[in-house]
Amino acid sequence: MRIYLVRHGETEYNVKGLYMSSDIPLSEIGFKQAQILANRFKNIKVEKVFSSPYERTKQTAKLIEEVVNVAVEYDDDLKEIVRPSEFIGKHLTDPQVANVKKILKENTNNPDFHYSDEENFFDLVKRAKRIIQKIKDLSYEDILLITHEGFMKVIIATLMFGEELNSEMFDKLYFFFSIKNTGITVLEKRPDEWKLITWNDHAHLG
Repeated sequence: MRIYLVRHGETEYNVKGLYMSSDIPLSEIGFKQAQILANRFKNIKVEKVFSSPYERTKQTAKLIEEVVNVAVEYDDDLKEIVRPSEFIGKHLTDPQVANVKKILKENTNNPDFHYSDEENFFDLVKRAKRIIQKIKDLSYEDILLITHEGFMKVIIATLMFGEELNSEMFDKLYFFFSIKNTGITVLEKRPDEWKLITWNDHAHLG
């Protein structure tokens, strides 16, 4: 089994370094990136496509759908990491955001703690495990997931470390690994263990 993990195209919020809501669309550049990405899949076998239901991923998915001729199934479990709603529209370095992040960090090992309406580390791992199990239960060999940078890292970390994964390990992976808009990451199952074959392939952007 092979999984292609793809990040959506660029948005204006990406460029400005702002936290996004689910309805933020692709920018003009992001739409062009998604078109180039879709063309990349002309010669790649894809049997099943799942996508986050956010606007930026839906726009990316629809362009790919036209090329691979496989209907996209939208799955809420592929959405981006849910941050506190107070973050939306604020810059990544905003002082208010930094203060809340400090509180979240102090409570990172408490599965019952939520500052407001965000997902904590334990919520994210549960969601990643649901997606992984769903894929394992399928009979398809080549599956495409269109999602977001943050949640892609949750999936990778969950596959890498399994039950040993903790919030400290995830934080190190999260800040060390980077994924460009429309970057492609490839995973293979051989036969009972997962292998990372390609990380953040964005050669199609030049």
